[in-house]
Amino acid sequence: MTPVLIYESMTQLSVNSFTNPIVQKLSDIQKFPNYFHIDSFSEASYFDLASRFLVENPNTVVVLLFEESQNTTGLGIILNQLLQSSIPHPILCLNSCPLTDKLNKKLAITFFENYAQMHLAIATLLQGNSNESESF
Repeated sequence: MTPVLIYESMTQLSVNSFTNPIVQKLSDIQKFPNYFHIDSFSEASYFDLASRFLVENPNTVVVLLFEESQNTTGLGIILNQLLQSSIPHPILCLNSCPLTDKLNKKLAITFFENYAQMHLAIATLLQGNSNESESF
């Protein structure tokens, strides 16, 4: 099962991560998705855990979501880990922020303008990397 790390830039604290469209789509694609979801309001220790998640799961698909906010608290820790990794991770980004625009030259980031395009890319990646995936 392919692990997924989701970073979400937010303007206000989310009540429930299960309402996130990407998390919902992961549940549709995989029976028991292996994901780590953090947002710009997460405590600092969670960004360190996310960094460790990337190290322990070298085939992680990284999903970055920037809808309304350019609040990028903690994003630098994740991107720094990706820069240090000897194994490239697929990075999918909904919209962008100045930091992702700057690092796009060093990291292969695929940008999307809407959830539908991103859902299709995630489904393709997960179904291509996992025998436990279900089509939706």
